[in-house]
Amino acid sequence: MNQTLKHKYWQTGVGLVEIAIALVVIGILIGAVLQGKHLIDQARLNAVITDVQKVRLNIQRFKEKYGFLPGDFPYASRDIRSDLPNGDGSGALSGNPFSSDSNAGRFWVHLNAANGSIVSSTSTLNYGDGLIECGFGGGYTVISNPIESMQGHWIVLGSKASNTSGEGILLTPEQAQYIDKKLDNGSPLTGTIRSLDANRQTTGKCTVEGRYNLSNSDKACVMYFSIDE
Repeated sequence: MNQTLKHKYWQTGVGLVEIAIALVVIGILIGAVLQGKHLIDQARLNAVITDVQKVRLNIQRFKEKYGFLPGDFPYASRDIRSDLPNGDGSGALSGNPFSSDSNAGRFWVHLNAANGSIVSSTSTLNYGDGLIECGFGGGYTVISNPIESMQGHWIVLGSKASNTSGEGILLTPEQAQYIDKKLDNGSPLTGTIRSLDANRQTTGKCTVEGRYNLSNSDKACVMYFSIDE
């Protein structure tokens, strides 16, 4: 083999080695990105669990102290803070969850004030401003009796579906199942934690045959946490 052919062969060999190394590096980087995303999601899911546990505990303390649910408390301006709107004492967390003119909106106003947290200065509430924000992009509202099989009061974890509803889809079925298993029985349609599709339906995207639809990796679930324990 003459020197020219040897030089061309050497150049070709180096090129293949470089390509192989580049592919390995790309593979490692992709793996690191995916692992990093998984760890971030895991941290956000655990933050949801902490949020729900904390809110439930604060609700229990509020009820023990004042005898009413936050938002429904008719003597909030007398017993908590003079500038607070009073609830109507109806026993229901009804109305627009994004307005402090309703029991559902006042729920967070009363709870935040009782805990010494910052209370929104506007009558319109939003995630991160009067309402607790979630790392997945939505946050928490409250509702009473969302469907016939879910009577009582529930914390809703979802996105803003409209100016009067926080029941837009937020989590994948796998994410919702993780939270459900950590805090309840892992079943989306029974227990103190439930999951539904948007518009309070069970269309098969979030749940199927009474279980989470783990074959669907898209966001499909709205979660509900009972506060009547």
